[in-house]
Amino acid sequence: MLSISKDCLVASAYLKTKKENEADQKLQIMIYKNVIDLITLLMMKSSLHDEDWVETLERVEVLIETFNLTEINVSIVLNFYLSLATHYIEDNNLKLASQYVEKLLNLLIESKEKTFKIRGDEYFNQIDEWLDENLLLSTNPNRSDDMIVCFYLEAIANNESFKGIISEGKVKFLVDKVREIYSL
Repeated sequence: MLSISKDCLVASAYLKTKKENEADQKLQIMIYKNVIDLITLLMMKSSLHDEDWVETLERVEVLIETFNLTEINVSIVLNFYLSLATHYIEDNNLKLASQYVEKLLNLLIESKEKTFKIRGDEYFNQIDEWLDENLLLSTNPNRSDDMIVCFYLEAIANNESFKGIISEGKVKFLVDKVREIYSL
């Protein structure tokens, strides 16, 4: 039997107080937490490699786009692209694996001008203070940007399965570009 969650009960109570700003902040926090949890659960489900793992990952992509996660939590998106590329390598679909490696590398390139910091956006415009106070390791990554980039490059370059797609063409160009802009 499904029941209303504690978060929904709390949100309902805030809405009844008529303190709209405070209620909005609490709702944004709950929505953000639930979206991140949902994506994490879907990625775990995709690791089962059951008959619907592709559909599961497509749904994650929709959530990433819908909630602008490349701007507010780029690390979860990078992890998703790496996971997807790995899935497609294991499924012997080099074309799709290559597409997700390219997405990952392009996102690393774009992140050079931004940051790997977790933050809000126009929609989640009241969560920054909560993120600063409640994330275990703060909103800043626990590693430098260069270390984060090295992790993803090594995850691809040091994996024998990826050798065929990173040795030529656009992926090789992007790997070289990432190394160049991060001076690696």
